[in-house]
Amino acid sequence: MDAIRLCHGVLCQGLRYIASCVRLYEQRAYIESVFGKNAEAMAGYRKRFFVGRIFSFSSAHSWSLLSYKANGLCKNEASRFLTIPSGGKYYFGELIRRDSYFPPEYLPFGDHSWPVPRDYDRYLTKLYGDWKEVLLRTNARFIVSLSLILVMMTMSKTYAVIFAGGVGSRMSGADKPKQFLELGGEAIICHVIDKFEEAPCVDGIVIVCVEGWLDYLRDLLAQRGYHKVLASIPGGETGQESIFNGLSYIKRNKLADEDTVILIHDGVRPLIDCETIIACAESARNCGPTATVAPATETIVTVDGGKVVGVTDRAKCRLARAPQGFIFNELYGAHLRALEEGRRDFIDSISMMSEYGHEIFVVDGPEENIKITTPRDFLTFKGFVDLKEYEQIWR
Repeated sequence: MDAIRLCHGVLCQGLRYIASCVRLYEQRAYIESVFGKNAEAMAGYRKRFFVGRIFSFSSAHSWSLLSYKANGLCKNEASRFLTIPSGGKYYFGELIRRDSYFPPEYLPFGDHSWPVPRDYDRYLTKLYGDWKEVLLRTNARFIVSLSLILVMMTMSKTYAVIFAGGVGSRMSGADKPKQFLELGGEAIICHVIDKFEEAPCVDGIVIVCVEGWLDYLRDLLAQRGYHKVLASIPGGETGQESIFNGLSYIKRNKLADEDTVILIHDGVRPLIDCETIIACAESARNCGPTATVAPATETIVTVDGGKVVGVTDRAKCRLARAPQGFIFNELYGAHLRALEEGRRDFIDSISMMSEYGHEIFVVDGPEENIKITTPRDFLTFKGFVDLKEYEQIWR
C-alpha cells in the first residue's frame, strides 16, 4: 500500500510540475518584462520555460486537468482525513484532517479574497513548524515569486453566469419552475452547479434566478455548501435581460479585467461535463466568442410553402448547445450596445455577438447536453442519469 501511495504521489507531483511549467512558458513574455533584469530569478524561470516548452504541445489547463484526475484516483469521501499528493511534503507529509481544510476560509489579499484551509494555522504548523518565524526569515526571492504567483492568479479569471429565469410553461403539471424539479433528490440546477464547481478553470459562479423563487434557490445553495457561488440575483423578463443582470453584478463588483473569460450556461442544461467547460473557456480566451456544439444526427431540410426546397449537408451542421464563452468586456459591451439600440430580441449571446460582427468559434460538447424544457426532455435526462448509475454498478 505504501508503494502505491508513493507512486500516486510521484505521478501527481510530476503532472502538477509540468502544468506549472507550461503555464509559466505561456506567460513567459510577461515574466521576462517584469523580472528580465533579475539574473538570479530568470535563471530559475528559464529552467521552467525549458520544461514548459517541451510539454507545450498541450495547454496548461489540459495538464492541470490531468493533474486533478490523478489526484482523484485514490478517493474515499467517508474518510476523516485527506492528503495533498502534489504538496510541499509530497504524498505522505500532508496528511491532514478533512475538517481542518474544508470548508475553506476566504481571506483578503489586495482586491480579492482567496480560499485557504479552514484551520490554516494547524495546516501551516504541520508543514513548517513555527511558520510565523519562517515567514519572518523568508528571503526576498520568495516574496517576489509569491507576488508573481498571485499576479498570475489574478490574470485570466473565468466566471460563469448560470441563468435560470424561466418558469417552465411547457413543463405541464409541474408545481415549480423546471430548474427546481428534482431527480435523485437533487434539483436540476444543482446538477448544473455541481459541474461548474468541479471545473478547475472556473473561479466564481453567479446564478440569475426567476423572480419569486430566489429564497428557494438560496436555501438550496446553503444546503449544498457551494464554495464558488458568489451571488444569486433576480433575473429579468427575458434570457437576454437575465444574462445582462449577471454580467452587471460582475462589473459592479469589479471582478473582471480585460482578460477575464465569462461562460454563459442554462440552469436547465445539466448534462455538461468538466472537459467541455474547460475547452470552451480555453477557446474563448485564445480564439474569441465560442459556442459549444453537438453534431447533427438527422437530415436537415429547408421548407417553403409545404415543400422541401433544400437539403443541408449534415456534415456541415451543428446543434448549438452551452456553455457559450466570451471575453467579459466584449460581451458586456455588446449587451450595452443592444440596450442602446433597443434590441431585446436576441435569442442568446452568440447570436448577439455574431450580429455585431464577431467571428464565432466552436468546441464540441456531449451530444446528450440537452436543455430540459418539456416532460420528454426530463425523461431523457432521467434516462442518462440512470444509465450512468447502471454503468457504475456493472463496470
